[in-house]
Amino acid sequence: VINGQESILEMKTVDNSKIRDLTSPLDYHVFQASVAAAVLGMEYISILYIDYEDWYNTKLFHIKRDSKAMQQVDDDCQVLRIAIRSGDPMRIPAACKSSSARKAKTCGYKGICFPKGDVS
Repeated sequence: VINGQESILEMKTVDNSKIRDLTSPLDYHVFQASVAAAVLGMEYISILYIDYEDWYNTKLFHIKRDSKAMQQVDDDCQVLRIAIRSGDPMRIPAACKSSSARKAKTCGYKGICFPKGDVS
């Protein structure tokens, strides 16, 4: 509960060096938790980082969800709907220059853009 309101708790394991340097939650973790919170009608999220070698070493962040996260999901879905209806191949977003790009690694549609690995 944050500010008297229920919040979602997202737990993430990280290595010791990463947890030591964290001063705020990672953007893509905020995005993931924000989408879940929006679907559940919650305004706040808590992200708990746990050192996977020392489970007592933790960092907890309480923040308001990113109100733009669901819009980004809706926008991505709209792009997919248009591509499917038109039969046009998907255009790979600029942030996904390869299948190993950070955005591509976490994308559920990676196999559509990179069916055989990287493209040139």
